[in-house]
Amino acid sequence: MNFFLWLFVCFSCILQEFNEASAIQDRVKIVYNWTVVEYAGKPEADYQSASIVPMGFAHYVDDKKVFIAIPRKEPGILETLTEIDDDMKNKSPRIKPFSGKPTVPLVSIYQPVIDDCKRLWVLDAGSAEYTGHDAPTAQRPAIIAFDLTNAEYKEIIRHEFTSSEPLGFGGFAVDVVDPKNCNEVFVYMTNFKENSLYIYDHTKENSWTINLKSFQPDKETVLENFTYEVGIFGIALGKRNAQLNRSAYYISGSSTVFWSIETNLLRVKAPRNVYTPKKIGDRGDDTDAIALAYDPDTEVIFFAEVKKRRITCWKTSTPFNTDNMGVVYESDNLKFVTDISVDSAGDLWFLSNADPPTGTKNPDDDILLLKVKASDAIQGTKCENKA
Repeated sequence: MNFFLWLFVCFSCILQEFNEASAIQDRVKIVYNWTVVEYAGKPEADYQSASIVPMGFAHYVDDKKVFIAIPRKEPGILETLTEIDDDMKNKSPRIKPFSGKPTVPLVSIYQPVIDDCKRLWVLDAGSAEYTGHDAPTAQRPAIIAFDLTNAEYKEIIRHEFTSSEPLGFGGFAVDVVDPKNCNEVFVYMTNFKENSLYIYDHTKENSWTINLKSFQPDKETVLENFTYEVGIFGIALGKRNAQLNRSAYYISGSSTVFWSIETNLLRVKAPRNVYTPKKIGDRGDDTDAIALAYDPDTEVIFFAEVKKRRITCWKTSTPFNTDNMGVVYESDNLKFVTDISVDSAGDLWFLSNADPPTGTKNPDDDILLLKVKASDAIQGTKCENKA
Protein backbone atom coordinates (compact mmCIF):
# COMPACT_ATOMS: atom_id res chain seq x y z
CA MET A 1 0.00 0.00 0.00
CA ASN A 2 1.23 3.49 -0.82
CA PHE A 3 2.70 5.08 2.32
CA PHE A 4 0.54 8.21 2.08
CA LEU A 5 -2.58 6.13 1.50
CA TRP A 6 -1.71 4.02 4.54
CA LEU A 7 -1.14 7.19 6.58
CA PHE A 8 -4.50 8.56 5.45
CA VAL A 9 -6.30 5.34 6.41
CA CYS A 10 -4.66 5.32 9.85
CA PHE A 11 -5.55 8.97 10.42
CA SER A 12 -9.15 8.31 9.35
CA CYS A 13 -9.44 5.42 11.80
CA ILE A 14 -8.04 7.51 14.64
CA LEU A 15 -10.37 10.39 13.76
CA GLN A 16 -13.37 8.04 13.70
CA GLU A 17 -12.48 6.63 17.13
CA PHE A 18 -12.03 10.17 18.47
CA ASN A 19 -15.40 11.26 17.10
CA GLU A 20 -17.11 8.18 18.58
CA ALA A 21 -15.48 8.81 21.96
CA SER A 22 -16.49 12.48 21.85
CA ALA A 23 -20.08 11.54 21.00
CA ILE A 24 -20.22 9.20 23.99
CA GLN A 25 -18.76 11.83 26.31
CA ASP A 26 -21.32 14.39 25.13
CA ARG A 27 -24.23 12.13 26.09
CA VAL A 28 -23.24 12.16 29.76
CA LYS A 29 -24.68 15.15 31.61
CA ILE A 30 -23.61 16.64 34.92
CA VAL A 31 -26.93 16.92 36.73
CA TYR A 32 -25.57 18.36 39.98
CA ASN A 33 -22.26 19.96 40.86
CA TRP A 34 -21.40 20.97 44.42
CA THR A 35 -18.28 22.73 45.61
CA VAL A 36 -19.84 22.90 49.07
CA VAL A 37 -22.97 21.01 50.14
CA GLU A 38 -25.36 22.92 52.40
CA TYR A 39 -28.57 22.10 54.27
CA ALA A 40 -31.78 23.86 53.29
CA GLY A 41 -33.32 26.04 55.98
CA LYS A 42 -30.45 25.59 58.43
CA PRO A 43 -28.03 28.32 59.58
CA GLU A 44 -24.51 27.58 58.41
CA ALA A 45 -23.31 27.92 61.99
CA ASP A 46 -25.29 24.77 62.90
CA TYR A 47 -23.19 22.41 60.78
CA GLN A 48 -19.80 22.01 59.12
CA SER A 49 -20.20 22.10 55.35
CA ALA A 50 -16.71 20.64 54.84
CA SER A 51 -17.90 17.45 56.58
CA ILE A 52 -20.88 16.97 54.25
CA VAL A 53 -19.67 14.49 51.65
CA PRO A 54 -22.34 12.43 49.85
CA MET A 55 -21.30 8.79 49.61
CA GLY A 56 -24.29 7.16 47.91
CA PHE A 57 -27.59 8.01 46.25
CA ALA A 58 -30.78 6.55 44.79
CA HIS A 59 -33.04 8.16 42.19
CA TYR A 60 -36.78 7.58 42.63
CA VAL A 61 -38.40 8.17 39.26
CA ASP A 62 -42.03 8.29 40.42
CA ASP A 63 -41.59 11.21 42.84
CA LYS A 64 -38.67 12.81 40.97
CA LYS A 65 -36.42 12.67 44.00
CA VAL A 66 -32.79 11.84 44.63
CA PHE A 67 -32.05 10.38 48.05
CA ILE A 68 -28.50 11.14 49.17
CA ALA A 69 -26.56 9.40 51.94
CA ILE A 70 -24.05 11.40 53.98
CA PRO A 71 -22.27 9.15 56.50
CA ARG A 72 -21.05 10.65 59.72
CA LYS A 73 -17.33 10.41 59.00
CA GLU A 74 -16.67 13.82 60.58
CA PRO A 75 -18.46 16.02 63.15
CA GLY A 76 -20.96 18.67 62.07
CA ILE A 77 -23.44 16.58 60.05
CA LEU A 78 -27.08 17.31 60.85
CA GLU A 79 -28.76 14.67 58.67
CA THR A 80 -27.27 11.43 57.38
CA LEU A 81 -30.09 10.67 54.91
CA THR A 82 -31.23 13.57 52.74
CA GLU A 83 -33.11 14.29 49.54
CA ILE A 84 -33.41 16.77 46.69
CA ASP A 85 -35.98 17.25 43.94
CA ASP A 86 -34.51 16.17 40.61
CA ASP A 87 -36.54 18.65 38.56
CA MET A 88 -34.80 21.64 40.12
CA LYS A 89 -32.96 23.96 37.77
CA ASN A 90 -30.41 24.77 40.44
CA LYS A 91 -27.30 22.70 39.73
CA SER A 92 -26.08 23.06 43.33
CA PRO A 93 -29.24 22.70 45.43
CA ARG A 94 -29.29 22.67 49.19
CA ILE A 95 -30.18 19.26 50.57
CA LYS A 96 -33.24 18.59 52.71
CA PRO A 97 -33.73 16.02 55.49
CA PHE A 98 -35.23 12.72 54.34
CA SER A 99 -39.01 13.12 54.47
CA GLY A 100 -39.58 9.53 55.59
CA LYS A 101 -40.47 8.36 59.07
CA PRO A 102 -37.79 6.17 60.67
CA THR A 103 -38.89 4.63 63.97
CA VAL A 104 -35.40 5.21 65.40
CA PRO A 105 -33.15 8.16 64.47
CA LEU A 106 -30.68 7.25 61.74
CA VAL A 107 -27.02 7.41 62.79
CA SER A 108 -24.82 6.94 59.72
CA ILE A 109 -25.98 5.92 56.23
CA TYR A 110 -23.55 5.19 53.40
CA GLN A 111 -25.82 4.06 50.57
CA PRO A 112 -29.55 3.98 49.74
CA VAL A 113 -31.01 1.38 47.34
CA ILE A 114 -34.48 1.25 45.73
CA ASP A 115 -35.80 -2.25 44.99
CA ASP A 116 -38.29 -3.64 42.46
CA CYS A 117 -41.15 -3.08 44.90
CA LYS A 118 -40.50 0.66 45.34
CA ARG A 119 -38.94 0.34 48.75
CA LEU A 120 -36.01 2.48 49.83
CA TRP A 121 -33.43 0.40 51.70
CA VAL A 122 -30.66 1.85 53.84
CA LEU A 123 -27.98 0.22 55.94
CA ASP A 124 -27.40 2.19 59.14
CA ALA A 125 -23.87 1.56 60.43
CA GLY A 126 -25.13 2.41 63.92
CA SER A 127 -22.19 4.60 64.90
CA ALA A 128 -20.18 7.53 63.60
CA GLU A 129 -16.57 7.26 62.46
CA TYR A 130 -15.52 9.78 65.09
CA THR A 131 -15.83 10.04 68.86
CA GLY A 132 -16.44 12.94 71.18
CA HIS A 133 -19.20 14.78 72.97
CA ASP A 134 -21.06 15.58 69.74
CA ALA A 135 -20.96 12.03 68.36
CA PRO A 136 -24.41 10.42 68.17
CA THR A 137 -25.25 7.64 70.59
CA ALA A 138 -24.14 4.34 69.11
CA GLN A 139 -26.72 1.66 68.41
CA ARG A 140 -26.80 -1.68 66.67
CA PRO A 141 -26.30 -1.65 62.88
CA ALA A 142 -29.61 -2.16 61.08
CA ILE A 143 -31.02 -2.73 57.61
CA ILE A 144 -34.15 -0.61 57.14
CA ALA A 145 -36.74 -0.23 54.38
CA PHE A 146 -39.23 2.57 53.70
CA ASP A 147 -42.36 2.29 51.56
CA LEU A 148 -42.01 4.87 48.78
CA THR A 149 -45.61 4.30 47.65
CA ASN A 150 -46.73 5.68 51.01
CA ALA A 151 -46.98 9.47 51.06
CA GLU A 152 -45.03 9.62 54.31
CA TYR A 153 -42.39 7.07 53.25
CA LYS A 154 -43.30 4.91 56.21
CA GLU A 155 -40.72 2.56 57.68
CA ILE A 156 -41.88 -1.02 57.04
CA ILE A 157 -38.81 -3.18 57.71
CA ARG A 158 -36.09 -2.97 60.35
CA HIS A 159 -33.63 -5.72 61.19
CA GLU A 160 -30.92 -5.07 63.74
CA PHE A 161 -27.64 -6.98 63.68
CA THR A 162 -25.95 -8.26 66.81
CA SER A 163 -23.61 -5.78 68.45
CA SER A 164 -20.66 -8.12 67.80
CA GLU A 165 -20.90 -7.62 64.05
CA PRO A 166 -18.29 -5.10 62.85
CA LEU A 167 -18.42 -1.95 60.80
CA GLY A 168 -16.86 -1.47 57.37
CA PHE A 169 -19.95 -1.72 55.19
CA GLY A 170 -19.56 -1.09 51.46
CA GLY A 171 -22.29 -1.50 48.86
CA PHE A 172 -25.30 -3.78 49.11
CA ALA A 173 -27.86 -5.38 46.80
CA VAL A 174 -31.53 -6.15 47.40
CA ASP A 175 -32.70 -9.47 45.95
CA VAL A 176 -36.47 -9.48 45.46
CA VAL A 177 -36.83 -13.14 44.49
CA ASP A 178 -40.06 -12.60 42.54
CA PRO A 179 -41.36 -9.02 42.00
CA LYS A 180 -44.89 -10.47 42.18
CA ASN A 181 -44.21 -11.36 45.82
CA CYS A 182 -42.47 -8.51 47.59
CA ASN A 183 -42.24 -10.33 50.92
CA GLU A 184 -39.60 -12.81 49.74
CA VAL A 185 -36.46 -10.70 49.76
CA PHE A 186 -32.80 -11.09 50.66
CA VAL A 187 -30.22 -8.35 51.18
CA TYR A 188 -26.51 -8.91 50.47
CA MET A 189 -24.25 -6.42 52.28
CA THR A 190 -20.52 -6.21 51.67
CA ASN A 191 -18.01 -5.50 54.42
CA PHE A 192 -14.70 -4.34 53.02
CA LYS A 193 -12.86 -4.37 56.35
CA GLU A 194 -13.81 -7.90 57.38
CA ASN A 195 -13.81 -9.24 53.79
CA SER A 196 -17.25 -10.68 54.35
CA LEU A 197 -20.80 -10.69 53.03
CA TYR A 198 -23.75 -10.17 55.37
CA ILE A 199 -26.97 -11.83 54.26
CA TYR A 200 -30.43 -10.91 55.54
CA ASP A 201 -33.42 -13.20 54.92
CA HIS A 202 -36.52 -11.09 55.43
CA THR A 203 -38.99 -13.99 55.33
CA LYS A 204 -37.26 -15.83 58.17
CA GLU A 205 -36.08 -12.64 59.93
CA ASN A 206 -32.61 -14.12 60.05
CA SER A 207 -29.12 -12.97 59.10
CA TRP A 208 -25.70 -14.55 58.76
CA THR A 209 -22.20 -13.84 57.51
CA ILE A 210 -19.97 -15.63 55.02
CA ASN A 211 -16.26 -15.19 54.39
CA LEU A 212 -14.67 -16.34 51.13
CA LYS A 213 -11.15 -15.98 49.82
CA SER A 214 -12.50 -14.10 46.78
CA PHE A 215 -13.75 -11.36 49.13
CA GLN A 216 -10.20 -10.40 50.06
CA PRO A 217 -8.01 -7.70 48.49
CA ASP A 218 -5.02 -8.97 46.55
CA LYS A 219 -2.98 -5.76 46.49
CA GLU A 220 -2.90 -2.12 47.54
CA THR A 221 -4.73 0.48 45.49
CA VAL A 222 -2.34 3.37 44.95
CA LEU A 223 -3.87 6.63 43.75
CA GLU A 224 -2.44 10.11 43.35
CA ASN A 225 -2.81 11.31 46.93
CA PHE A 226 -3.68 8.23 48.96
CA THR A 227 -3.38 4.46 49.23
CA TYR A 228 -5.86 1.91 50.56
CA GLU A 229 -6.37 -1.84 50.75
CA VAL A 230 -10.00 -2.95 50.98
CA GLY A 231 -11.90 -6.16 50.32
CA ILE A 232 -15.30 -6.88 48.78
CA PHE A 233 -17.05 -3.59 48.11
CA GLY A 234 -19.33 -3.48 45.06
CA ILE A 235 -22.11 -5.99 44.36
CA ALA A 236 -24.82 -6.10 41.68
CA LEU A 237 -27.48 -8.64 40.72
CA GLY A 238 -27.88 -9.89 37.17
CA LYS A 239 -30.83 -11.23 35.19
CA ARG A 240 -33.38 -13.61 36.75
CA ASN A 241 -33.67 -17.02 35.09
CA ALA A 242 -36.77 -19.22 34.92
CA GLN A 243 -36.03 -20.53 38.42
CA LEU A 244 -35.74 -16.95 39.75
CA ASN A 245 -32.02 -17.42 40.36
CA ARG A 246 -29.57 -14.61 39.58
CA SER A 247 -25.85 -14.10 39.43
CA ALA A 248 -24.51 -11.84 42.15
CA TYR A 249 -21.52 -10.06 40.60
CA TYR A 250 -18.94 -8.60 42.96
CA ILE A 251 -15.52 -6.97 43.14
CA SER A 252 -13.01 -6.24 45.86
CA GLY A 253 -11.99 -2.61 46.07
CA SER A 254 -8.29 -3.48 45.87
CA SER A 255 -8.35 -6.05 43.09
CA THR A 256 -8.99 -6.25 39.36
CA VAL A 257 -10.48 -9.76 39.47
CA PHE A 258 -14.22 -10.07 38.78
CA TRP A 259 -16.37 -12.72 40.49
CA SER A 260 -19.93 -14.01 40.69
CA ILE A 261 -21.90 -16.37 42.87
CA GLU A 262 -25.46 -17.63 42.34
CA THR A 263 -28.17 -16.24 44.58
CA ASN A 264 -29.73 -19.69 45.08
CA LEU A 265 -26.58 -20.45 47.09
CA LEU A 266 -26.59 -17.18 49.01
CA ARG A 267 -30.23 -17.61 50.03
CA VAL A 268 -29.43 -20.67 52.16
CA LYS A 269 -27.46 -20.51 55.40
CA ALA A 270 -24.91 -23.26 54.96
CA PRO A 271 -21.32 -24.33 55.70
CA ARG A 272 -18.64 -22.25 54.01
CA ASN A 273 -17.70 -24.92 51.44
CA VAL A 274 -21.20 -24.80 49.95
CA TYR A 275 -20.65 -21.25 48.67
CA THR A 276 -18.79 -21.75 45.38
CA PRO A 277 -18.01 -18.48 43.56
CA LYS A 278 -17.04 -18.31 39.91
CA LYS A 279 -14.00 -16.37 38.76
CA ILE A 280 -15.22 -14.52 35.68
CA GLY A 281 -11.83 -13.04 34.85
CA ASP A 282 -9.34 -10.24 35.36
CA ARG A 283 -10.37 -6.81 34.10
CA GLY A 284 -6.78 -5.68 33.51
CA ASP A 285 -4.15 -3.44 35.06
CA ASP A 286 -5.30 -0.38 37.01
CA THR A 287 -9.02 -1.19 36.71
CA ASP A 288 -9.64 -1.07 40.48
CA ALA A 289 -13.27 -0.20 41.26
CA ILE A 290 -15.46 -0.09 44.35
CA ALA A 291 -18.83 0.25 42.59
CA LEU A 292 -20.68 -1.48 39.76
CA ALA A 293 -24.23 -1.58 38.40
CA TYR A 294 -26.28 -3.91 36.19
CA ASP A 295 -28.80 -2.65 33.63
CA PRO A 296 -31.57 -5.24 33.02
CA ASP A 297 -32.65 -3.71 29.70
CA THR A 298 -29.26 -3.90 27.97
CA GLU A 299 -27.88 -6.73 30.18
CA VAL A 300 -24.72 -4.66 30.62
CA ILE A 301 -22.61 -4.22 33.75
CA PHE A 302 -21.02 -0.82 34.36
CA PHE A 303 -17.85 -0.41 36.43
CA ALA A 304 -16.62 2.78 38.12
CA GLU A 305 -12.82 2.64 37.78
CA VAL A 306 -11.11 4.90 40.30
CA LYS A 307 -7.53 4.85 38.98
CA LYS A 308 -8.39 5.56 35.34
CA ARG A 309 -11.25 7.89 36.27
CA ARG A 310 -13.73 6.32 33.92
CA ILE A 311 -16.91 4.27 33.59
CA THR A 312 -16.51 1.04 31.63
CA CYS A 313 -18.94 -1.63 30.49
CA TRP A 314 -19.27 -5.34 29.71
CA LYS A 315 -22.24 -7.05 28.07
CA THR A 316 -22.96 -10.14 30.14
CA SER A 317 -24.03 -12.26 27.15
CA THR A 318 -20.54 -11.99 25.61
CA PRO A 319 -17.25 -13.63 26.64
CA PHE A 320 -15.43 -11.75 29.38
CA ASN A 321 -12.36 -10.32 27.65
CA THR A 322 -11.01 -6.94 26.58
CA ASP A 323 -12.58 -7.32 23.13
CA ASN A 324 -16.00 -7.03 24.77
CA MET A 325 -15.26 -4.23 27.26
CA GLY A 326 -15.94 -0.61 26.40
CA VAL A 327 -15.40 2.84 27.85
CA VAL A 328 -18.59 4.79 28.50
CA TYR A 329 -17.16 7.93 30.06
CA GLU A 330 -13.71 9.19 30.99
CA SER A 331 -12.81 12.46 32.69
CA ASP A 332 -10.24 13.92 35.06
CA ASN A 333 -13.21 15.37 36.94
CA LEU A 334 -14.14 11.88 38.16
CA LYS A 335 -11.92 12.16 41.22
CA PHE A 336 -13.41 9.14 42.99
CA VAL A 337 -16.71 7.46 42.04
CA THR A 338 -18.33 5.90 45.10
CA ASP A 339 -21.75 4.91 43.77
CA ILE A 340 -23.32 3.96 40.45
CA SER A 341 -26.82 2.68 39.64
CA VAL A 342 -29.49 2.36 36.96
CA ASP A 343 -32.93 3.72 37.85
CA SER A 344 -36.32 2.34 36.81
CA ALA A 345 -36.38 4.64 33.76
CA GLY A 346 -33.14 3.14 32.42
CA ASP A 347 -30.90 6.08 33.32
CA LEU A 348 -27.36 5.35 34.48
CA TRP A 349 -26.30 7.62 37.34
CA PHE A 350 -22.90 7.89 39.04
CA LEU A 351 -21.53 9.95 41.91
CA SER A 352 -17.99 11.32 42.14
CA ASN A 353 -17.12 12.72 45.57
CA ALA A 354 -13.29 12.69 45.68
CA ASP A 355 -13.49 10.86 49.02
CA PRO A 356 -11.73 7.47 49.24
CA PRO A 357 -12.73 4.66 51.65
CA THR A 358 -9.73 5.48 53.84
CA GLY A 359 -8.66 9.10 53.69
CA THR A 360 -10.17 12.56 53.44
CA LYS A 361 -11.70 14.59 50.65
CA ASN A 362 -9.73 17.34 48.95
CA PRO A 363 -11.83 20.50 49.55
CA ASP A 364 -10.87 21.83 46.12
CA ASP A 365 -12.56 18.92 44.30
CA ASP A 366 -16.20 19.27 43.32
CA ILE A 367 -18.85 16.65 44.05
CA LEU A 368 -20.56 15.56 40.84
CA LEU A 369 -23.73 13.59 40.13
CA LEU A 370 -23.95 12.60 36.47
CA LYS A 371 -26.39 10.63 34.34
CA VAL A 372 -26.90 9.19 30.87
CA LYS A 373 -29.47 6.84 29.37
CA ALA A 374 -27.89 3.39 29.75
CA SER A 375 -28.83 2.40 26.20
CA ASP A 376 -27.23 5.61 24.90
CA ALA A 377 -24.13 5.12 27.01
CA ILE A 378 -23.17 1.91 25.22
CA GLN A 379 -23.78 3.17 21.68
CA GLY A 380 -20.55 3.12 19.73
CA THR A 381 -18.84 0.97 22.37
CA LYS A 382 -17.99 -2.73 22.45
CA CYS A 383 -21.03 -3.21 24.69
CA GLU A 384 -23.53 -1.97 22.09
CA ASN A 385 -26.51 -4.16 21.32
CA LYS A 386 -25.97 -5.57 17.83
CA ALA A 387 -28.89 -6.73 15.71
